[in-house]
Amino acid sequence: VYHGPSQGVRVVRSLDRGQSFSASTQLDATNGEPEVMVDLSNNYVYVTWLSAGNVMLSRSTDHGATFSAPATVAGSVSGSVHMAVSNPYVYIIVRNGTNLYVNGANGVGAFSTVVIDTPRVYSDVHVDPSTGYVYVQDDDPNVLYFVSTNHGQSFSSSH
Repeated sequence: VYHGPSQGVRVVRSLDRGQSFSASTQLDATNGEPEVMVDLSNNYVYVTWLSAGNVMLSRSTDHGATFSAPATVAGSVSGSVHMAVSNPYVYIIVRNGTNLYVNGANGVGAFSTVVIDTPRVYSDVHVDPSTGYVYVQDDDPNVLYFVSTNHGQSFSSSH
């Protein structure tokens, strides 16, 4: 996945470990900063980015050959987004770490909003593949960790 000043958010795929690539497919004409994740349990490919203040998501269920039409996850955000996936959950957080967007249907349908913390400089989200625990990391300037043991429905106090 990449973005360019005049080409928008685009994806390409390789079937030979990067020796060659397919022609690119445009997901969005805006110059959003995309992030891509692959869920190895089902080989779904997810791409998220910001477009005109909206968090967008597109997914592929055929190893990146085709992608769904972009769906709006949330609005009124800025910065960049980060994502983690663990079948059937998709987690998206904006850079400032205020809200985590959670979907338990492989990115199909509505996302719920879980408030994590006050705005920070940087945030990221990760999932432990063995436990399914969701970790949100914030920093401003101290690094804080918030942990969810229930698929992002609620989080512990910062650590």
